[in-house]
Amino acid sequence: MDKKYTKKSIIIFVLATSIGFLFGLEVTDRAAMSLVAFFSVVYSFYILSTSILFGSRYSKEMYQKIDEKNKKRGIHYIKNYLRRFGRFCIFSVAAIIIFALMKLNSFSFLKNISYSDVIIDPILFGISAVNVYYMILMLKFITDAMVEESKLNKN
Repeated sequence: MDKKYTKKSIIIFVLATSIGFLFGLEVTDRAAMSLVAFFSVVYSFYILSTSILFGSRYSKEMYQKIDEKNKKRGIHYIKNYLRRFGRFCIFSVAAIIIFALMKLNSFSFLKNISYSDVIIDPILFGISAVNVYYMILMLKFITDAMVEESKLNKN
């Protein structure tokens, strides 16, 4: 992933976490389940993006392009983006579920783990903000790919 996107992801995470901490934002049970549903939809969006690109002429064109600096084909950048975004989305769902279970104290092995809502809830807001940023990046990429695909079909 490009360094500029990684830096922006870190900045977004720190800002959203700081805002959550400063304003004392809290992830309720209802909000946690809504976030899980939202991230499930986001993950399906990533899968849909992969299926759209799978047979496209654009992906074949990206395979032909080679970045001379990094010695990578363009399609490998797309693959890395989709992997990173998908893994982060799965991590987000798992983190929200684990923290929601910790709040409920419904499992015996979680009762011994101490945590602070003051710290965990803002981190969950930071994770959510990064997921939204990744979704916006993927949407931008898909729309750019649609334009390129139409140019390739025109020829």
